[in-house]
Amino acid sequence: MRIAIRFLIFIVLTLLIFLLIDCWQKSVAEKQDGFTETNPWAYYLYTDPEVRNAPELSKDIKFLFQSQDGSRPEMSSIVYQGKAEAAPLRAYLSNLGYQRTTDKDEERWQKNNVPLPAFLIVVDKSNNRITLSKITFN
Repeated sequence: MRIAIRFLIFIVLTLLIFLLIDCWQKSVAEKQDGFTETNPWAYYLYTDPEVRNAPELSKDIKFLFQSQDGSRPEMSSIVYQGKAEAAPLRAYLSNLGYQRTTDKDEERWQKNNVPLPAFLIVVDKSNNRITLSKITFN
């Protein structure tokens, strides 16, 4: 009986530790300066797989995450810094079955005319930055 109680306490403490680590990493992932692949917890838990698999347009890459909060959707982004072209991103999204729906400063890409999930491509030429974001509600 004592072994079972100790085992149960061990499991509860382990889960509590993982919960605290997850809360800490989520706060790291949601910071404005973002995170890189060198943070595997944030990279694999808070970066959408379709964003992780996006083409590598530059060597200077960071990831951003914004959790769902009320009417604000969850957003997972990859930011490419440096001279890059958005054409490979457009081809990538097209291969995933998304279609371009807008032609403004930010391009919106949707699948089957369903509003979410959707991708946004923002090209900031003045700062040599391209951002690919996936927006969704979970």
